[in-house]
Amino acid sequence: MTEKEKEMIALAGILQDVDCAVEGLKVDAFIIAETFGKVIGAEFCYWFGAIDNCSAAFNNEKIFDMVEMLVVLTKLGYWVESYGSLLAVRCAINDWWDYTTETGEPERMVPLLYWLTSHQPKGGKQ
Repeated sequence: MTEKEKEMIALAGILQDVDCAVEGLKVDAFIIAETFGKVIGAEFCYWFGAIDNCSAAFNNEKIFDMVEMLVVLTKLGYWVESYGSLLAVRCAINDWWDYTTETGEPERMVPLLYWLTSHQPKGGKQ
């Protein structure tokens, strides 16, 4: 079995979780945070901020808000196809987080959707 076939088998379970998490926009924030954690390779720890279910903190010391998690989950199949692998998507998300939080300067606050769209590998779907 090739590495690509192994990844497709592993990805199938995550895609199924994505479908369940966002089906009909019946948002279950905990499932979304747990599923997003699988995508970024981290475990959901707790909600952060003034309102529960708004921003999720993960055990990799990164925090993502609900919009950012849904940007990834609602188009996960597309991102994986565009980037070529789940690992490449994970790296792009981590690169974005590192870039936007490195200095806290407003000009570095790029929305995750723009980052993922503009940083696709050459030859990726547009």
